[in-house]
Amino acid sequence: MNSDSRELSKEEFIEKVRDVCSRGWIESHRKPSNDGAVGNTLEDILNIRENNEPFANTKHWELKSKAKSKSSMLTMFHLDPWPREPRSVEAVLLLPIYGWPHKKKLGQMSFRSTTSAQRYTDRGFTISVDDSAKRVLFSFDSSRVDSKHSEWLERIRQEVGTGQISPQPYWTFDKLEDKSVTKLKNSLLVLAEVKSAKGVYYYKYTELYILESFKFDRFMKGLKEGLVLVDFDASTKHRHGTKFRTKSSDFFISLFEHSSKAV
Repeated sequence: MNSDSRELSKEEFIEKVRDVCSRGWIESHRKPSNDGAVGNTLEDILNIRENNEPFANTKHWELKSKAKSKSSMLTMFHLDPWPREPRSVEAVLLLPIYGWPHKKKLGQMSFRSTTSAQRYTDRGFTISVDDSAKRVLFSFDSSRVDSKHSEWLERIRQEVGTGQISPQPYWTFDKLEDKSVTKLKNSLLVLAEVKSAKGVYYYKYTELYILESFKFDRFMKGLKEGLVLVDFDASTKHRHGTKFRTKSSDFFISLFEHSSKAV
């Protein structure tokens, strides 16, 4: 895309994506371990820079893509939790206190948690929705921690105790609605088949959906039902931001008032 790509019309943007869908197998532009490689490769072909910003890829349209694999994740948007002053709660609390030694980087800490409102992780984290306070909370219950993490839990006990995280990370309904509607109001979803040969991955973009009028109430229902996951991914020297994600392309399509298949 050229420098005025945000001014592309709906028809122009769809036509560019349709062209990619007609090309057959395309070699990945990213490492196979990169969960976003399907989307990164598509954005590279379309000359779209990676976009974690609050607005869409073009003036009116956000581009999303996902491998057809059921385990593949689709990132809907990024939004770090509050409180954020003087620094983010992730930087001053979750990573240094609730984090654990990085598996690959000696001397660094890691905090990675893909978290659902329908279950606890093996480290005792879950998502709680407080309708009366209109907040989504990242919660901790030490009684839910698996015994294999007993040393980690003991360190937390000694440093801050085993009660609820304090201050507790949260997102207000208003902030979530503002971010999700601004980012996703009208979206294109591209699904891809995946294959590999001799360690090289290839993608064939085979389905294109036009999605219009994002509905926040459906998003919140999915969050409560565990279809929306909250993904923390931070280490001592690098933060990927907090992501709201889903594994279900059908669920993502259902978040919109109008949907149609273009390819």
